Amino acid sequence: MKISDEEILLIQEQLLGHGFAFNDQQKNVIRFQGNNDFIACPGSGKTTVLIAKLAIIMNKMKKDSPNQGICIITHTNVGVEEIRSSLKKTGISDVKYPHFIGTIHEFFNHYFSIKAYGLLFKDRKFNLLEEEDYRQKFGERFMKVHRPNWYDVENNPPGKTTLSRIMLEIVQYGDLSLIGLETKSDEYRKSLLNTLTDMFNNGDLRHEDTVSLAEWYINKNLIKIRSAFSQRFKYMFIDEAQDTSDPQMKVISKITENNSEITLQSYGDPYQSLYNLDGDLPDGWKPDEETSIQISLSNRFGDRIAEVLRTTCIAPYPILQGNPSIFSQKPHAFVYSEDNRNQVLSKYAETLKQISRNNAVIPLDNGKICAISSHHIALNEYYAGYEKGLKLSSKVSLQKQCLNEFQKMLYSMLYEKTGTIDSFLGPRSIKEFIKEFEDKRLLPSNLQLRTFLVIWMKNIKNSQSTQFKEFEQELINWFEARYSIDISNEDISSRISVLEKQIQKILSFETSTTSVQDNTYNCDGIQINLNTVHGVKGETHCATLFLESNFHRNGLAGTDVTDIFDFMAGEFDHVLCTDPNINKSLKLAYVAFSRPRYFIGVAFNRNNVSVEKIAKLERSGWEIVEV
Repeated sequence: MKISDEEILLIQEQLLGHGFAFNDQQKNVIRFQGNNDFIACPGSGKTTVLIAKLAIIMNKMKKDSPNQGICIITHTNVGVEEIRSSLKKTGISDVKYPHFIGTIHEFFNHYFSIKAYGLLFKDRKFNLLEEEDYRQKFGERFMKVHRPNWYDVENNPPGKTTLSRIMLEIVQYGDLSLIGLETKSDEYRKSLLNTLTDMFNNGDLRHEDTVSLAEWYINKNLIKIRSAFSQRFKYMFIDEAQDTSDPQMKVISKITENNSEITLQSYGDPYQSLYNLDGDLPDGWKPDEETSIQISLSNRFGDRIAEVLRTTCIAPYPILQGNPSIFSQKPHAFVYSEDNRNQVLSKYAETLKQISRNNAVIPLDNGKICAISSHHIALNEYYAGYEKGLKLSSKVSLQKQCLNEFQKMLYSMLYEKTGTIDSFLGPRSIKEFIKEFEDKRLLPSNLQLRTFLVIWMKNIKNSQSTQFKEFEQELINWFEARYSIDISNEDISSRISVLEKQIQKILSFETSTTSVQDNTYNCDGIQINLNTVHGVKGETHCATLFLESNFHRNGLAGTDVTDIFDFMAGEFDHVLCTDPNINKSLKLAYVAFSRPRYFIGVAFNRNNVSVEKIAKLERSGWEIVEV
């Protein structure tokens, strides 16, 4: 399918507006029709280029092959909506059959995972849990039922890192095996497998489990699935391909490899891969730099930022170019002592104001100013007002938010008592539980619980104590009457304490007038937004300060900034970059430094870096700022 210059001119007018045009690199990507990977640097307009290509192809296929479509896979709902809304600008108001557009999870679930689970469990459906909810349920099940004898009851259950390193393999109907942590003891791996199996059989799944289901289903029906996909889709496009996990990419490859009927194109930036940062799996997308087509000119930042990124990267990036029309500042290094760490943000704001007064190139009044770190804990050390997960929905009443936390507590207790009872006919998911709890027909039986919750909220707001004995008995009676489940006072007391703190936290925002609610720090008219590197991935900032962190380093010396000092100073080390910890630090720094248009900064403790290192950084073009 040939794409003409006239078609590109028309689509660029619709997407970019009058007076703007795609550059030569972008046009080459739009024209290319074969299987390939496309490496796009930060701010290169990658998604816009992909949308232009999609619009042209979809219009052509509507005329030439109306029974075939294209499959568009991305990784977030925001990404899906961005593609849909941009296609509307080109006249494509709806993406419908025979096309598919959705997240990679929706793709697996729609075509494979739901069908696979239905085959294994006779048309039952699974409940896909968010990471935190799954981890909590997994931990409770592990500690109460499958904890090895040597595992101290005081120890924490397996956490995020352990769960990121294990997957289920479906060997055949109902038989599961464990992939990952092969160096651990057989007893420990068996405990993990048994816990995963309980969760799986009960219908409580995480995204990784749906990939296992998809792989099992495709292996069973590979020839039929390849044939069906070839008839349905002429193209498959993967956007943000660097976020594709290794198991996900392997499953997609089963459908597309050696399949000449489907053209597969993957778009992304392999240097921004944060998906497997804490796991043992390799990156899923590994484009060949020799054969991949690249967009190396950034529209986001100038060459001073590009210069830092060329070596602060998991591989040298010499072809990366900054936008010559954007005047980025010299990179700044803020050096602090332990006793003045809390002054780093104010010094950052002062520096930005000084630069703005001198040449007015940083639009402080309408650009996003950010300070970011690799961990929430680190952010709290720079700004005591920072808290993880503070963004509460302004559209939801405080009472409703407290009720949601209360309902989660009830469901957690119910699940703990019934998680392995096959005959249990109650709600199998938190969504089902909330729906049942709020059913108007059942309202009278829940009235006492709701009444106590309102009294509880009132007492907390008025700093009055609350007696829980009557409430505990009410809960015991409620569980017995509703589900025929025995709940003890011991089961309730510890959860009540946790819930009380959560309600206090929610209610504390009602009278709060500070910027803490949004995790922002205000200084002399400048608002600095605080977030993690993961939290700002995909954003564009006016200025970004990367705050060093030494958390979760398993006893390693230094910080995530001191790990990569030479890289920031312009010296790429081909041996050092292969170290897993250095590799992780480089990925985080690359994402952090590629967010802003005008200003990048880094903050580090002088005790972690020698005088010689700081001098080396200054010689390479960094401005040193003493806090």
